[in-house]
Amino acid sequence: MKTRAGSAGESGRLYKTINGGSDWYPVNTNVSVFLNYIVFTDQNTGIVTGNNKTILKTTDSGISWFSVNKNNALLDFHSAKILDKDNYIVTGTESSIYTSSNAGASWDTMSLGMPNPLLTVEFTDHNTGWVSGCCGMFLKTTNGGLNWSPEVYLTPDFQFIQ
Repeated sequence: MKTRAGSAGESGRLYKTINGGSDWYPVNTNVSVFLNYIVFTDQNTGIVTGNNKTILKTTDSGISWFSVNKNNALLDFHSAKILDKDNYIVTGTESSIYTSSNAGASWDTMSLGMPNPLLTVEFTDHNTGWVSGCCGMFLKTTNGGLNWSPEVYLTPDFQFIQ
């Protein structure tokens, strides 16, 4: 089995490898914003988050990408987690958390009402997960992102990055 990976960056640039990183090939995303994070659930399906409300999805191993965010909020999205083929979670500015239970076709939005960006998201199973943000903000969910614990500041001015 060949190793597949991707790398995201500025000006909508996305690069793909199919040989463990020996060679990288540019991929057209049709966007020009900074892309922040890329995650795959299997060798075919993945999402990329980026600035200016960008959430892109691929179902063909990253050959082509299409937008799955129809929300008008002007947010930057920083991180993403694919829990399974249908359930996605994305974090961003204004302490926003977006969840989808239909593979990105629609999104439920939540804001914690803080100006801090949420920079990382990680889950150990479908129910238990954590998000972290600027200034040491750290939150936990035990019901798949429906509710989050009150924000805790682990260390002022400290932030987790992925």
